[in-house]
Amino acid sequence: MSRLRPPLNSDDLKVIFDVLNVYDPHDIQHVYPEMGEKEFLDDVRIAWHKVLELIKEEDLELDKCTKI
Repeated sequence: MSRLRPPLNSDDLKVIFDVLNVYDPHDIQHVYPEMGEKEFLDDVRIAWHKVLELIKEEDLELDKCTKI
């Protein structure tokens, strides 16, 4: 696995996590239908778990608005 350049900082990870956390296919699928399909939703869920693990590894505290 390659390292991202430039590396993501803790604020970047929190933003990505928040965006993945609130993703709702109903908000976008009328514009991009493939973003409402099961395969894409599975990818979102997988990415959410990966970012969550990175946050845990870095021992970052999530804001109160960020729910797991």
